[in-house]
Amino acid sequence: MPQILIVDDCPDSIIFLKEFLVTNGYACRFASSGQMAMELISLETFELVISDYQMENGDGIWFLNELKKINNPPKVIMTTADLKFSKEHFLDLGAAAFCPKPINWPELISAIETLLG
Repeated sequence: MPQILIVDDCPDSIIFLKEFLVTNGYACRFASSGQMAMELISLETFELVISDYQMENGDGIWFLNELKKINNPPKVIMTTADLKFSKEHFLDLGAAAFCPKPINWPELISAIETLLG
């Protein structure tokens, strides 16, 4: 079963994503910042990360940049409600996919299935 890491500082977002992922057959863990996510990634293997952009203690861009420093990093789906950023912006920074908030659940599961192939 693929392990997915949810990175978001909003408890409600984590709950919704976790319920959605578990219902769709995925195991998941969560972190409330990019720094916490990097600590978990150093200890465990994740095939995929779903990360929010806006967080304290390591936002999504910081997180993407940190992932570039490790061997074989997990693929990342970036999410944000901040409309100043485009899909292309996050893809240029190294994200594998982008899903704006509020999350379109069919779009998210499609991205997950594509990335985990």
